[in-house]
Amino acid sequence: MKTLITGLLVFLLVSSGSNALAQINFTDQDVPMTPGTIFEYMVESDVAVNVGASGANQSWDFSQVSQFTIQNEEIFTPSDTPWHLWFPAANRATYGPVPFGLDEGPSWRYDQVTASQWTVLGITLYVEELGGEFPFPFEIPLMPLPLDYNDSWGINIYHEVTIDVNDIPYPIPLFDEIRIEITIGGENLCDGWGTVTLPGGNVDALRVYSQVGGYADAVGIWYLFGIPIEVPIGRIYEVPVSKAYSWYTPGYGEVAFALSYPGETDPNFTTASTVRRMNLGDTPETLVLDANPLSPPIQIPALGGSFNWSLGITSTYQTPFFGSIWTTATMPSGFEYFVESVPVILPAQANIFVPLLTQDVPGFAPAGDYIFNVYAGPDPSTPIAQDGFGFSKLAVGTDGIAVGGWHSDGLAQLGDELAGSAAENITAPSEFVLSTAYPNPFNPTTSLTLTLPEAAHVNVVVYDALGRQAAILAQGSYTAGQHSLVLDGSNLASGVYFVSATVTDQGTQMQKAVLMK
Repeated sequence: MKTLITGLLVFLLVSSGSNALAQINFTDQDVPMTPGTIFEYMVESDVAVNVGASGANQSWDFSQVSQFTIQNEEIFTPSDTPWHLWFPAANRATYGPVPFGLDEGPSWRYDQVTASQWTVLGITLYVEELGGEFPFPFEIPLMPLPLDYNDSWGINIYHEVTIDVNDIPYPIPLFDEIRIEITIGGENLCDGWGTVTLPGGNVDALRVYSQVGGYADAVGIWYLFGIPIEVPIGRIYEVPVSKAYSWYTPGYGEVAFALSYPGETDPNFTTASTVRRMNLGDTPETLVLDANPLSPPIQIPALGGSFNWSLGITSTYQTPFFGSIWTTATMPSGFEYFVESVPVILPAQANIFVPLLTQDVPGFAPAGDYIFNVYAGPDPSTPIAQDGFGFSKLAVGTDGIAVGGWHSDGLAQLGDELAGSAAENITAPSEFVLSTAYPNPFNPTTSLTLTLPEAAHVNVVVYDALGRQAAILAQGSYTAGQHSLVLDGSNLASGVYFVSATVTDQGTQMQKAVLMK
């Protein structure tokens, strides 16, 4: 009996020692910090998910993906990035995904990593109400270091930042300063450790469960005889409270992320608004669509109207892609109305940009908010790529002559031709249009299209994030029609640039382009 008891004690000691050795922790030395390092993520939206169980020695499988896009995260030296002066304590900067689902990304993110804590000092976000990208400093404790199983920590942040409009690389009318008031709250628990199966391999990881929400309000300030006059601009950004899981692996950082929809009550949610997982294998063949309105926000009058939009198509398939591109409109009721479908043959390794497409919205369409959807796939029943944007209709047309249908111009011209030539015969708009840059981010060149309804004097200038002139793309008299512009960043530093197009008697339009070397 004594021998049996001794044997059991030895077995228990060995077993407990093995578990202690197997358990994972995450230290400051495990945070990837080397500038130039790039991690590739496969991102899905509105997808079924199995977040798995909490506890010790778990297994989580994130290897299977279906309709996804590729999102990269690159590490930068903070001083080489456009917004580093706002985050002087940062020793790590990235361009790519942001934590807690605060933005779909990609965005600039600034971190401080010490032996005791990994802190997100802030991110940048595009603020439509203010017409450009803004820094959001907030100092969120991402995790204590070293991070161990069962560690917990909270988030309760209120932060104000006042920005002189002279420090913003695009004009802000009326105000001398903008004050942004940021509120973020939440709680975090490292609730498990084990093995994560990812596309291309398995890694050991710690799982962190988070509930985080936040919002930002803006106040415009102008001075009258030295007296500040404050004008509330309103809520410019909001992330309703959601539940999320993040998996962290030494040497890689976050390798998987699953975010619930806002208002989710079940921590074991089965439908995610976003799932992101690191790709450890070869880059898969993908088809990516990038649809953008040319003059947001889009508001269609009661009798109907139209909007212009652009479409970027990127295919990494090694052989030509035979399929279809189609559009739909998600009505205010949630019903998805089929608009148009065209067959296409995309060349291998296609990188196509169609700068000007037109979509009619009829007068009989109900009032409310819509989503204009663009899909691609082998056929309209099998989408493998999707993008879209919102628009609204102010009322239902009842008087006068209303636009009669969901007519489209441009998409059908893709046909069975090489889509790169699809924009040649598209009707010119009534006002000049500066297209979005494509590709974006870019290295070292990106292209834009300036479309003029009539001959005019133009001035297209590129500014860096500090408002300094970096390049001139066009200057002088140009004929009516489309003009291709190329921004060559070979001699420019990595960062955010603003392409400003001014046409005499027609105003100014601006597009953002991100150079990532």
